[in-house]
Parts: sequence; C-alpha cells; structure tokens
Amino acid sequence: MKKSVRLICLIGLLASCATHQEEPWSPQAIQVYTYYKTSDGVDLLNQSNPLAYKRDDLKVVSKIEEGGVTKEIMYEGKPLFLFLDNSNQQYYFGISVPTRSGKKPIETYVTLSPTVTDTLTYTFENQQEPIIPDKIYYNKVLVWNGKIDPKTGKWPPIIIIR
Repeated sequence: MKKSVRLICLIGLLASCATHQEEPWSPQAIQVYTYYKTSDGVDLLNQSNPLAYKRDDLKVVSKIEEGGVTKEIMYEGKPLFLFLDNSNQQYYFGISVPTRSGKKPIETYVTLSPTVTDTLTYTFENQQEPIIPDKIYYNKVLVWNGKIDPKTGKWPPIIIIR
C-alpha cells in the first residue's frame, strides 16, 4: 500500500525562558499537532485499536547544530502524551519542530514503531518570521506551507494517511 501524506497542520509555540529580562522572547520550537490514520479513517494512535502505534514506541527527536556542535534534542517527554480531539474523537500528538532561535535546525525524526521512523525537514525563507519554519516536509512531501486558515485564524493540523 502506497503511503500518502496530506496536510492539515495546527501549530502552537513552545515557550522558552529568557535568561535576561531585556532579551526578546523567542520560541525554541513550534509544535505541530499530528494525526495518523489509515485510508479508511482508522485512528492509528487510539491505543484500544490493535493496529495502533504503541505509545511506548512513539518518540520525537530533533537534530540541530548549536555553537558548531551537532546534537539531538527531545522537546517532548518519553513516552509521548496523546491527546483526544473531542470534535472528531481522534487522537493526536505534538511534534516539536525546532526554530532558528540560537541554533540551526537540521531535521526531526518521528519514531512510530521499532521498524518505522519518519523524517521532517523544513525551510526558513520567510523574512517576516525568519526563526519560524515557512515550509515543513514529512518524508520529503510538503505538508505545511505556513498558511493560516482564514476561517479559523489557525494553522490546521497535519494528518498522515498510512
């Protein structure tokens, strides 16, 4: 079965603490709320579903360069916290994508199972918000282009169809 990726992204900023009051606030990462479903709409994060990815296997790690050193960072805890969207009764989790606040983001790895790890990459071309990614790719497929939904004023969530 061919994997397909379809965009629906909702992003919230993760706050970072400034060490000095005079420093401007700058987010260390943006959080992309992500749903995983089959083409039939089966929720792959619902732990009561036998097809679901196991919560204990889920992990998000970002690779960054900071001060000339390449390192990996986990913004989320392990295991990841799963949220239930009451409007559609589907589960999702947040994937934290690093900003360019004091570092160079390289890519983010999303481990779904012991044999499945996906990759997010990003670009930073928006001159008005140069630290926030303007495009996000999931396994090399564009899934977010920084467009806010004019109806809601928010970024829609990403939905990954497997």
